[in-house]
Amino acid sequence: MTGERRGPLVVALVITGLLAIDAGVIAYVRDPGVVESHGTPKRDDALPSLCRNISEAALARARTTNPNGQASSEQESGTGKYTVCSWNQTEGVDGTGLRKTRVAVSSDLRHARIAYEQAVQQARRGTTTQRTIDDLGDQASLVRREENGTVSIIVWKGDSVTEVVHSGRDADRSGSVEPDPEELEAAALPLAREMVAGL
Repeated sequence: MTGERRGPLVVALVITGLLAIDAGVIAYVRDPGVVESHGTPKRDDALPSLCRNISEAALARARTTNPNGQASSEQESGTGKYTVCSWNQTEGVDGTGLRKTRVAVSSDLRHARIAYEQAVQQARRGTTTQRTIDDLGDQASLVRREENGTVSIIVWKGDSVTEVVHSGRDADRSGSVEPDPEELEAAALPLAREMVAGL
């Protein structure tokens, strides 16, 4: 298969992976049964080595210090590498409600800019707001999904595309409520900066 033919396939695989992560986050935050969760007992799951780009301090700010090995993975082929890092709350450490962080990195891409543009388009599905982040990678966008408490930061840098998805729900007397979007953004941005800085 030539490089030109293989390029669109690589882009399609990247977008499929990002969509799978996005769909998982949406399903997770819409489940009313998990909103009252205070997290799970601390795990010692091993994550792919790339996940070590994210510091414990950044995870603590995001209230997701518990590594989730089952939702993390790394795949490599002749067309590039795809890595997923996942964390959720640690019981007794990260507060109440629900917080979830996933970072997906597609690297060694031949058409990284196209993959970035399509990832941004997919993140903008539904009722969203978008803004550009000027000082991150070659190009970066922050997308806030209004209806389910999710912030996505997508970054193109060189031959890689990184997507940070940080989501949450809070509980009050009336039930499930969306967290402060500014809080989600403030937590997600350091995660994106740290991952991209290590690429």
